[in-house]
Amino acid sequence: MLSPSQAAAMSDEEFDDEVKKANQLYVNGDSAKCFAFLKQLEIKSRKAGARNHVRLLVYMMRMSYELGLETEAGRIGEQINSAISKIKDEQYLKNMHMAMAAVYANSSRLKQARDEIKKSLGYGEAVENLFTYAMITAKFGEREEAYKIIDKIFKLNSKNGKKSEETIMNNMTAAIIALSFEDFTRARENIDVVMKALAEVSDSGYFVYIYKSLLNNIFSFFEYNPLNLGYYEKMHKMAMERGNKEDAGAICVKTARVLSDLGLYKQAVLRLDEAAVLLKLNAIKLDDEAGIRDLSYETLGQIYQIAKVFMDCAHYDAAAKLLEDLVFIYEKKGNLKDSFEKIRDLARCKFNQNSPLWRNLADELVKTCAEINETRELMLTKNFMGERYLETGEIEQARKIFKELETELEKVKKDDLAQSELSELYFRVGCNLASLELKENKTDEALKTVDAYLGVYEFYKTQKKSIKNKKRKSGDSLTNFTVVVEFSVSDIAEAAGRLYLMKARLLFERKRYDESYDMALTAFDLLKNTDYAKNFYELLSFVISNEDRFKDKKSYGRFKEIRAKYEEIIKSAREAGTVTEKK
Repeated sequence: MLSPSQAAAMSDEEFDDEVKKANQLYVNGDSAKCFAFLKQLEIKSRKAGARNHVRLLVYMMRMSYELGLETEAGRIGEQINSAISKIKDEQYLKNMHMAMAAVYANSSRLKQARDEIKKSLGYGEAVENLFTYAMITAKFGEREEAYKIIDKIFKLNSKNGKKSEETIMNNMTAAIIALSFEDFTRARENIDVVMKALAEVSDSGYFVYIYKSLLNNIFSFFEYNPLNLGYYEKMHKMAMERGNKEDAGAICVKTARVLSDLGLYKQAVLRLDEAAVLLKLNAIKLDDEAGIRDLSYETLGQIYQIAKVFMDCAHYDAAAKLLEDLVFIYEKKGNLKDSFEKIRDLARCKFNQNSPLWRNLADELVKTCAEINETRELMLTKNFMGERYLETGEIEQARKIFKELETELEKVKKDDLAQSELSELYFRVGCNLASLELKENKTDEALKTVDAYLGVYEFYKTQKKSIKNKKRKSGDSLTNFTVVVEFSVSDIAEAAGRLYLMKARLLFERKRYDESYDMALTAFDLLKNTDYAKNFYELLSFVISNEDRFKDKKSYGRFKEIRAKYEEIIKSAREAGTVTEKK
């Protein structure tokens, strides 16, 4: 250990080099080693000037909170407050106080974050700092305050004038904040501005960057929402105009998926055919081993999505051919496990074609998974077989499988469920057991099953939230003080939404209409952003078809409005063979 007297003075360049070393440890996930390195560096930094010393202390405070060392973090905070009083550079102070606000916000300390924000804004209202402020308020669910700050930012921009790039980035950030509140109406206003500005971008590199950001960061939250079709048409057009055929092909696949969910199978297949051409799928030769090895996982993912939409459209021959090719390719690339899901889908194609080969494929996959001790894939395959038996009315075979799975899944400790890779399957099996009981007209038993699994789901949500609050993003930077507001769909939202919808139907049959509607509202929140719009559409149909019972209920108008928009999209697509853009 170095003492202060032993530490030699450091230049800014030397200090930055040491910080880079610490940051690399952090990026690699070695948080404990990073913190130990920073503690050593802190001694040296005392002779690196007050600005560098404070900067180092802020890094250490961040690490302390992330490692759960709250007492240590508090002590470092006091050191910072003492040392920062010696600094007169207002620009530095403005940014450093906002950095501290971000540290406090990311460690769920709103009061301290607010205090630091006030100090920062006392030195001037820079747009980037106001956005950090807006992110912080959004993180703590303060919707009205966040929107006030965003409105202030846009007012400042209108006075100062703004470039196209600033318009795009500011509206992207504003859209992310709106999405964190699931305020799609406001988010779409910002997205509209981005789309208009993006069409005018001449820099091809910047265009691709924003284009990918829209797809991966914005639309990923409500990727298959039918109201996105207008946006996807515009993005397809922009990509084609710039010669970005692969991007246009990817958009075709997304569009086809949405159209298929709405039952517009003819239009969906036309988009899939276009996607295959744009993605040059016909150029893939299975006898070209070198070419197969070079195929990217992104391309393979696109092929798989095309196959799944073909399945939804009942084009089983086309889907089966693609799935067979994928299984072959994954085996050639040495990724046997990656082929298992495709084999299940191939078996589903055969099942839907009334071919007995589906059982052979499923039985062989069960055998393979057991041999290599691939527990999750084994259970998924058994569940797949149980669902097929349920479809064919082979109740006893289905019951045997689901009960065996239920027994196995009960071994997952309740406290561990939120972290288990089997959590989605756990609730899916619950749906299947309830469905089986409904097939036997055992509605009382089905309701008990649904209630039991929903009880576990409530516990799961609490556990998941606790884990999420403690987790930091992989690959984040130690020197990056942004506040991230998250919007993501739960892995089990679809299964949980189906359970709530099932309960809504069961309660409705018992003429418990108020309770039924409450369950429908919960199902709405879960299903609205899941991967399968058809489940959400089913929910809308259930509510609207029972208008006489639900029309006076809170939010009923919202159901009706969304259903009307979906119907308009369907009508337009059927009449024109395409999709009208959002007005």
